Amino acid sequence: MNKVNAGAEFGTYNHYTYRICYGLTKDGKMDYSIPHYEFIKHCRCKNCQNRLKYDRFPTNSLTIITDDKSKFPEIERILDEYACNEIHYIGGQYISFINGKRKGECV
Repeated sequence: MNKVNAGAEFGTYNHYTYRICYGLTKDGKMDYSIPHYEFIKHCRCKNCQNRLKYDRFPTNSLTIITDDKSKFPEIERILDEYACNEIHYIGGQYISFINGKRKGECV
């Protein structure tokens, strides 16, 4: 079921929430014909938790975006296995499954 929250549309796949984004046409108008699905997971490894607790720095994260719902099981597997294990804050990592091609890797 999709929900609208403050102008953004969300859905769920198993225990993950994703945001539904739409592209723009060449004229700069919203194109609702091809939705993109954006999953974000904040790392919960020991290093990120310590950094958040003691240094007040944010946790590292992984963002995955796709335009194909058939990629959801693979995305779920990647998110389930994700842990950055980085001592320092590196920010966000990105993987794209747009147009059926995977771009980007996570550490």
